[in-house]
Amino acid sequence: MAKKVASVSAQSPLFLVRFNQRYFFSRRDKNGPRGTLYPSAGTHLTYDDADEICRRIRDSGFPDALVVDRQGRPVAEVPAAEHPSPVVTELWSGQISDNMLMAFLNIKEPEEVALELGLSISELNARIESISKRLDTAAAALHRDTGRA
Repeated sequence: MAKKVASVSAQSPLFLVRFNQRYFFSRRDKNGPRGTLYPSAGTHLTYDDADEICRRIRDSGFPDALVVDRQGRPVAEVPAAEHPSPVVTELWSGQISDNMLMAFLNIKEPEEVALELGLSISELNARIESISKRLDTAAAALHRDTGRA
């Protein structure tokens, strides 16, 4: 029986990159691309970004990598990639956005996050403190600009 092939909007962040039959791309660190067994823990991307990450994963030694939908089905009938967004550069450079870092901290212990990102606990704590200060500054500015105490 043939697998059903998915077809969805190319601009929806509903795509994953599958390394092989078991692993989905989650991030890249100093050791290369990292994967997860769980589609929901994989990095969800637009089709263009997933296609670019997939190409880079193939180039780094995973020839069976392909773009799939959230259920792990191969994707068809999606326009070809035009230009990857800054998300690709961030993911592939091993950098992680503040939003992504905070999302990881919501589902994992800080020690586990630090280990996976190749950071010391003090580096992770400094990053979290920096995020917190920026959020506090933004909140204070918002309250000042709207006249709220």
